[in-house]
Amino acid sequence: MNIFRSRETETDTAPPGSWTMDPKELIARFRRRLPLFATVAGGVFAVVAAATLAQQPVYTASAQVLIDPREKELFKEDTAVVSALPRESGVVDTEVRLIASRELAEKVVRGLKLDRDPEFRAGGGGGFNAVRASLGGAPATTAPDKTVDKVLNRLAVRRSGLTYVIDVNFSSGDPKKAALVANAFAEEYLRDQLSAKQGATATANDWLGAKLDEMRLAAEQADAELQYYKIANNLMSADGQTIAEQEISVLNQQIAEAQAMQAEREGRLAAARAQLRRGGGGADTAAALGSDVVRELRSQRAEVSRRKADLETRYGPMHPELQKVNQELADFDGQIKQEISRIQSNLEAEVQVARQRTSSLLGSRSAAKGGLASNNRAQVGLMELERKAEANRAIYEAFLNRSKETAAQAGINSPDARIVSKAKAPTSPSSPNTPLNLALGLAFALMAGMASVVAAETLDGGVRTQKDLKRKFGLGSLGSIPTLSSVATMIDRGALKPEDYVLKRPKSAFAEAFRSLKTSLIYAKPGETAKVVAVTSAMPEEGKTLTTFCLARIAAVGGSKVVVIDCDLRHRSLSQRVKGPVKSGLFELLNGKASLEDVLRRDEPSGAFVLPIAENAWSDPDVFRSPPMQALLTRLREEFDLVLLDTPPVLAVSDTRVLAGTADAVLYLLRWGKTPEMAARNALEQLEQAGAFVPGIALTQVDMRQQAATGYGDSGYYYESYKKYYTED
Repeated sequence: MNIFRSRETETDTAPPGSWTMDPKELIARFRRRLPLFATVAGGVFAVVAAATLAQQPVYTASAQVLIDPREKELFKEDTAVVSALPRESGVVDTEVRLIASRELAEKVVRGLKLDRDPEFRAGGGGGFNAVRASLGGAPATTAPDKTVDKVLNRLAVRRSGLTYVIDVNFSSGDPKKAALVANAFAEEYLRDQLSAKQGATATANDWLGAKLDEMRLAAEQADAELQYYKIANNLMSADGQTIAEQEISVLNQQIAEAQAMQAEREGRLAAARAQLRRGGGGADTAAALGSDVVRELRSQRAEVSRRKADLETRYGPMHPELQKVNQELADFDGQIKQEISRIQSNLEAEVQVARQRTSSLLGSRSAAKGGLASNNRAQVGLMELERKAEANRAIYEAFLNRSKETAAQAGINSPDARIVSKAKAPTSPSSPNTPLNLALGLAFALMAGMASVVAAETLDGGVRTQKDLKRKFGLGSLGSIPTLSSVATMIDRGALKPEDYVLKRPKSAFAEAFRSLKTSLIYAKPGETAKVVAVTSAMPEEGKTLTTFCLARIAAVGGSKVVVIDCDLRHRSLSQRVKGPVKSGLFELLNGKASLEDVLRRDEPSGAFVLPIAENAWSDPDVFRSPPMQALLTRLREEFDLVLLDTPPVLAVSDTRVLAGTADAVLYLLRWGKTPEMAARNALEQLEQAGAFVPGIALTQVDMRQQAATGYGDSGYYYESYKKYYTED
């Protein structure tokens, strides 16, 4: 049978969400840890305050540099060698890194001689330079690394939002020095930027000058190669044509003229022949009509023909003059015919000449075309050389133009940034910000205090309230035994022992706690009275013996017949409270060497009986399982109203489990706020395995004043309200 409910059993059977944390309980837990909270929070705040007040004031000066987004287009953007900075966000961030660079810091350190300033002077830099100087060497030209490191640690460069403005902040113990160094960084950055642009321009000019000579020589060489090729391949030209092309063109024109002339003369010759075939005598041919001689002869013949007609009219056909005239006409006809024959021969000769001229021109053209074909084959190489020469000329002209532009650019270089606000000496320190530091220190102190409270509560496995007993172990509370110092008056605290206090002050809260515990034990088993009660705990120093002895005295004073058996073989804590020497006790009784009446010792103030353990007595722990022990408990159950067994801790020895199994009930004690939860749980599990009946748990050594302030969930929380019912008389 499960004699007690474990925490897991309770939480497994409880409805979801039933285990909630009461805000009042949280407050009570906080009040319980208030001293720890105050100590941690106060200590942290004191450290922060001391550190803040001990800090030397630091002044921060700020200079503002603008990365000018406006383009300076003295030259076209695509031809300027050193163009303005791009305006992307990443470029501005890059400039921020350049201002905060180590190289720039070294220049500022050298320029302001900060390595000689006590605030920034490096530990070994000066001595090193002095040694170099003493040996005849030149002092180091670079700033000491430690000085540069100190300066960089004081420097803060950041971009102002998404603007083009960069804040250059420098901190120093001297406000004027802070402003001086901040401005030095800004000015050195502008000088460095200008120097970089001038250096880039100079480098570009030098490179372009060398490249320009190279390109000029290349262009001249390409032109010479082109001319040599033209001469070698007879590709000389004028007006964009080669000599062969011009010759063919002239020949074509001459051939056309010769062919036209030939056609004309052949036409005239053909017309004349056609007239002659028709019997016209050639008198009406175009060639004859075109001859001045024939025209003159025909004119003269016409005159003779008129005279003949006149003579025929006047004298008749037989007149001698008429014969003479006929003879003249015949002469003229012969002359005309002869002239026409001569003209026809001339036409034939002209046609022959024209044909020969045309044939000659055609032959010349054929020869010229052969030369042109050879030129065309050479033209492929010519075009390649022309492209090469043209490309070299274009490159040379481009470099020439760029060289002129960079030469002009060298005189107008300016930084792409400017100082828009110089740093001024600050009037108030930037750090320490005493109000802010104290406020943050207070906040951190409160958080540290709360963290310590949470950690303490998390790591605290002790039990403090009846609610904790129910939640952690599933067992109810049998009562709470306060410490005497928390309930007694100042007079009684040192004058009376607790076991005497319960008798001297029977109306006190301390005595009432044991009466309440006695009542809980009597009604522990419904319908049955628990006479044999084993008093135990998980760990030593939890008040078992004191609780057992005080409980026995309270029960005896109340009229019950009570006996207490000391079952702790090793410590004999209860036996030490018996007056006088103990020469025989429990073991002698069990071994038959003494009777019960011989070993029982009466506590005279209360009337309770004690069965001690004799001094230097020892027996096998299994004696508690022996029949004599069982017989003794049976006899005592019959003769006494209450038998209390003062047993050792459960986790320490196995004796307790033997006795717990034979007892009617087990009074399980936990020291308030001290006993670890796991230890208490392990002890309960061992008692369960032994078959013990554990009706509940009693808390011992409870500080009632603290419980009244922090024990929400426990009856002791209301101690201040009901303590007036107790008196100390």
